[in-house]
Amino acid sequence: MVWALAALVVLTGAVWLGAPPLMKSQGEARLTEMLGRTVTLGRVSIHPWRLQLVVEDIAIAGAAGDAAPLLTIDRLLANVSASSAFRRAPVLEAIELTRPRVRVAHTAAGRYDIDDLITRFTPKPSSEPAGEPARFALYNVQVTDGEARFDDRPAGRVHELKQLQLSLPFLSNLPAQVEVKVEPRLAFLLNGASFDTGAQATPFAQTRSGTFKLGLDRFDLAPYLVYVPKALPVKVVRGVLGGDLEAAFSIAPDGQPSVTLRGSVEADDVAVATAADAELLGWKSLKVGLADVQPLARKLHFASVDLDGLSVQARRLADGRIDGMPAPSPSEAASAPAPAASAASAVLGKAEPLPWEVKVDAFHLTHGQVAWRDATVVPAAALDLVDVTAKAGPVSHPATAPTPLSASLRIRSAGDKPQDWGAVSVEGEGGTASAAANVTADAIALEALQPYLNAVATPRVAGRLSAQARLEWAGGADSPRLQVRVASASLDGLKVTEAGTRLVRAPNVEAIALKQATVADVAVDVPGRMVTVGEVRLQQPSLTIQRSDTGIWSAQRWIAGPGVAEEAAAPAASGAVASPPWKVALKTFALEGGRVRVSDAQLATGGKPLLTEVSAIDLGVQDLALEGDKPVPPATVKLSAKTGTGQVRFNGKVGLAPRLAEGTLALTRLPIHAFAPYAGVTPNVAVARAEAGFKGTVAVRLPGEGVDARVKGDLLLADVLLQTRGEGADAPGDDLLQWQGLALDGLAFEMKPKGKPRLEIDAATLNALQARLVVTEQGRLNLQDAAGTRVGPQGPADAASAPAASASAPAPAVPASAAARSGGNDLPLDVTITSTRLTNGRIAFSDNFVRPKYSAELTQLDGRLGAISTSGLKTAELELKGRAAGTADLEISGRVQPLAHPISLDIKARASDLELAPLSPYAAKYVGYAIERGKLTMQVAYRIDPDGRLEASNQVIINQLTFGEKVDSPQATTLPVQLAVSLLTDRHGVIDINLPISGSLDDPEFSVAGMIWKVLGNLIAKAITAPFSLLSGSGKTDISVLPAVPGSPKLTEAGVASIDQVATALTDRPSLRLTITGTSDAATEREAYQRQVLDARLVAERRKEALATGGTAEAAASLSAADRSRLLKLLYKQTDLPDKPRNALGFAKDLPDAEMAARLAARVPVDDDVMRELALQRAVSVRDAIAAKGVAVQRLFLSAPKGKDGDGWVPSVKLTLALE
Repeated sequence: MVWALAALVVLTGAVWLGAPPLMKSQGEARLTEMLGRTVTLGRVSIHPWRLQLVVEDIAIAGAAGDAAPLLTIDRLLANVSASSAFRRAPVLEAIELTRPRVRVAHTAAGRYDIDDLITRFTPKPSSEPAGEPARFALYNVQVTDGEARFDDRPAGRVHELKQLQLSLPFLSNLPAQVEVKVEPRLAFLLNGASFDTGAQATPFAQTRSGTFKLGLDRFDLAPYLVYVPKALPVKVVRGVLGGDLEAAFSIAPDGQPSVTLRGSVEADDVAVATAADAELLGWKSLKVGLADVQPLARKLHFASVDLDGLSVQARRLADGRIDGMPAPSPSEAASAPAPAASAASAVLGKAEPLPWEVKVDAFHLTHGQVAWRDATVVPAAALDLVDVTAKAGPVSHPATAPTPLSASLRIRSAGDKPQDWGAVSVEGEGGTASAAANVTADAIALEALQPYLNAVATPRVAGRLSAQARLEWAGGADSPRLQVRVASASLDGLKVTEAGTRLVRAPNVEAIALKQATVADVAVDVPGRMVTVGEVRLQQPSLTIQRSDTGIWSAQRWIAGPGVAEEAAAPAASGAVASPPWKVALKTFALEGGRVRVSDAQLATGGKPLLTEVSAIDLGVQDLALEGDKPVPPATVKLSAKTGTGQVRFNGKVGLAPRLAEGTLALTRLPIHAFAPYAGVTPNVAVARAEAGFKGTVAVRLPGEGVDARVKGDLLLADVLLQTRGEGADAPGDDLLQWQGLALDGLAFEMKPKGKPRLEIDAATLNALQARLVVTEQGRLNLQDAAGTRVGPQGPADAASAPAASASAPAPAVPASAAARSGGNDLPLDVTITSTRLTNGRIAFSDNFVRPKYSAELTQLDGRLGAISTSGLKTAELELKGRAAGTADLEISGRVQPLAHPISLDIKARASDLELAPLSPYAAKYVGYAIERGKLTMQVAYRIDPDGRLEASNQVIINQLTFGEKVDSPQATTLPVQLAVSLLTDRHGVIDINLPISGSLDDPEFSVAGMIWKVLGNLIAKAITAPFSLLSGSGKTDISVLPAVPGSPKLTEAGVASIDQVATALTDRPSLRLTITGTSDAATEREAYQRQVLDARLVAERRKEALATGGTAEAAASLSAADRSRLLKLLYKQTDLPDKPRNALGFAKDLPDAEMAARLAARVPVDDDVMRELALQRAVSVRDAIAAKGVAVQRLFLSAPKGKDGDGWVPSVKLTLALE
């Protein structure tokens, strides 16, 4: 014990002797560093046994260059309570300041000699939450004989505060058992004016208390505002203070101090501005009634808060800052982690501070006004909230009961001539656990939102929004509730205006317009994810859509900035948990008098955009529902609309889950030509006119794996006109195809997700079909241009084939090759047509490539076709009748299956008595002769078996074909056409040609048209190059050369037989003449000729004997073997031969008959003259033989004899034909 006391004495002595010097040196250094100014301390003494600190002669240097100190204190005394240790907060039993003196100088406008200290101690903005307030207890606070001097150098004025006496019993926010030795008092001299507060105290009562009152009557702040530092972000421009306060101090028996304020405080005509003198905040009158304000106990009870004439100038600058708020630097804005609690604090713990309790019995705001300016948008937003009123109370925190609240305001535009932009009022109550409010919006102008809409869309928006809604909210971790109920809402005069473009001459285009939209009985349950709508009604909505010549739609131009679409389309994070789907129910939806207008410059015609308009749109929907993927009953839908003279009506059901639409559909005179440019038609064809009609049912479902669709009814395509497009933008087109009506009765279309679609038609009727085929001046067929193919001028065969095909129409088109056939149905759908009829059809053909131009028509086309199908093999009966060029009858009959693959048909066609004189332009150009007259009849038969085998015959009969004068044409053939025609024409003036063809459609090189032209070409070539082969009938035997017996003028049996054919051909073709040429050759026919001469001499000898005996010459025409031998010996004996064999007596020897004949023949002279005579005899004999058949000798001519003309030559007579 003794040692403990001794140690305590030693420690106390050490503190008493050593601490003051240490505290003096360290205090001066630390304070100098903290303040940035020199701080000096005089004598420092510590009394450990009394826990008392005394510091004398304290001084803080003035600003640099100023000799006068900023602050001096003669003496500072502080008694520390021992309770500070266990309360872990400073508790001072007494603190005394003797003669404190402060000197502050105003050096320039907004500048002070303490600016460095203000800057040093201005707290920096931080994102960290504010810590709990410092805990302290100050008792017996006394300031004696204080002084303050304020030197306003710019104003040349010095303000002095002297004889300051301040006594406070305590300042504490925690209880402490400290003896209170002073009574509250405040007294001073301000510029010579005395001020002293009276006080009442009960220091000797068990609960020591005291009160003092302060009254302030219209204290004007204006004279003192010039001394507010300009470094502050905001400043008070003016204000008048007033009040009547009563402060009550008390210390409870347990040492708990308290301060209570009562009374009222007023601030009138207050104005607050930014550092740049921009008006920020102000009000006319603010009166706060203090019922029970206990700042030390954190209890604030205000009887009333009345604010009148509030004016707020809210400005958001271009950088996003609110004007008047400091801009945080990046380093200051960065958040720092909260420091971890120390182990000691974790063990000892800290006393939790008392929560603040705030209560306002009544709050009133009247005549408020807020001016909102936002420079972050372009153009800058500018609107005023005027007539702002609010009423609330009682209000408490923490809330003990819901707080009633009501507020209202009006919105108007800024500027010299403000416009009323509507009003908003709110009435309800709210607390920490629940809230409910009725919100009324009256004619809110959408123009107020325009600057903010410009950030995402370029069009201008106008309209008025009104609504009556109720919001209900209830907190709770288990079942929070947020509901929005809209009793009624309306949007009047909506206009979304797009800036004018070169598409439309008007300066502005109303892209969207709406007379009125109303919504009623809307309920939104946010936690329950449910929306129910009683009624939605749209009156006269209008939508205008534009597309530029570059293909940009107007809606694409509406997007103001890049990246909007990408952000909107960004997929959700893969780890996001899918929320339950929303449930949406719409009882009634009605759209009345709608209109949609499309202006498409990409499909411009003649420099004008394509305009399409749908008007009188009426849409009614009943009981529409959606619950995610859960099946719900479909909604009842009625739709009607008009476009031009057409009308659309639909009555049925539409569902969202599953997705379906089914009902009755009626189309009346729908102008489908308005939509044809979007259907992908070839750019060389324009649908100038077309109307569609339909009456039936439709059903479409989208199950997910495809489309399930069914259509049944009657379809009519009427008044259809297709035209070719002109060469220039403004050039008119020519008619290509038109018809009065195409009726498809009993149409049934079905599509399944799997398999081919199926189309069935009970009856198809095409009425008043008119087609126009034109060969242009450049030689192009308009059908080829319509299909997008440009071809060069046609050759003679191609051009000639065009009129022939159009005028006579010998047969329907047959596939040129079966290469495209796959052996099955290649069509994208299965088709069945029960019957097809064509009535009053007409096909006009014009050829501008020839001069003069040629025109012809197929008219009065009537026909029918039986049942055809892609799935059946049965052929259908075909009948077609008409007139060609107004003169020829056209008939086609048979059976055909055009939808089968391979195609199957067996048809016959006949065109009778087609006048050929109109075809004279073609004859003049390609033949070189005009046609004066003639008629054409064609009979064709085509048969295609299912295996692709083709058998066809083409009989061409031309009657009385007569050519006119020769025409010089560079395209005319050099062949002797008239000769060929004469060869093909019989004596009755008829050309009858049969062109049989056959082949397989499986052969990729096979072409029906090519085969016909090839056979016809071969026939004409043979008529010119080998006419007698053609005249022989079979076409295989050449009768232009008649063989003769070698050495004799006689023909062989074959030659004699050919005489009849030649004579018949000449008789049937009186325009021909025949040239006869005999041929012979001495080398080849010498022996044969000598034998023929010997035989002739023998016959002559026999004829002499017969005549001498009284016989006839005809009887001696032939010789028997005996007569021949006898006469041969006689002739040998009479003939003087120098080389006769003789006997010894000199007489001629008897020789065998053969040797005698050889010796006699060798003596027959043979030379060229003899051979020419032989050839001439042959020609004469043929001429006489033909003349004997009835051919006039005038048509028969002999030519000079000819000799051998090559290897293979035989004795013959050659025939050559020519025209008369």
